[in-house]
Amino acid sequence: KWSFTLKKASIQLGSSARIKHTLFRIKKVPVFYLPYVVVPTEKKKRSSGFMIPSTGNSNNKGRRLSQAFYMVLGESADVTVHQDYFSERGFGHGFEFRTRPNSATTLQLDGYLLDDKKGQGGASLNALGETHFANGFRGVADFNLVSNFLFRQVFSDNFFTATQPTELSRVFLTKNFQSRSINVLLSREETLFPGRNAVIRS
Repeated sequence: KWSFTLKKASIQLGSSARIKHTLFRIKKVPVFYLPYVVVPTEKKKRSSGFMIPSTGNSNNKGRRLSQAFYMVLGESADVTVHQDYFSERGFGHGFEFRTRPNSATTLQLDGYLLDDKKGQGGASLNALGETHFANGFRGVADFNLVSNFLFRQVFSDNFFTATQPTELSRVFLTKNFQSRSINVLLSREETLFPGRNAVIRS
């Protein structure tokens, strides 16, 4: 169903493939052209670089152009920074940071910021982390913060987050014994309004 053609390629096993004038096709219809592409051929887990740009169209936000840059931060961390342009809204800036510093700990952060031309902009920050301590305790943090509900309605990626009017942030610590367990939970639930948000439970 898809294929690509190229004019010239220089392939070195264990190094990289340098491809010139690549044309990507779907059912023999040309849809994307790249004048120069470098693809690693070595046995390497990850490498930094620009990702393939994407585009789309929306009745609400207009034409979208997106470009992302992926950067490796050592063997246990990486970050992706992306820029979006919406013809009806303006520029959006986002990032996603992931790390696994050891076998017992993971952390993922992602955020997005947009100064909207129509006054529906805002910012969001999500965090999910987990660690297992040496004494048997397990800690988890799950944060979902957004500046206002209208921003999430307009720029959310899925129906569930676009329609849910609450944000719940939690931190908990737990340890199980043979016949009992210890659990400590700190939570903050916030209701989102077009104006100011209201904390309904903490």
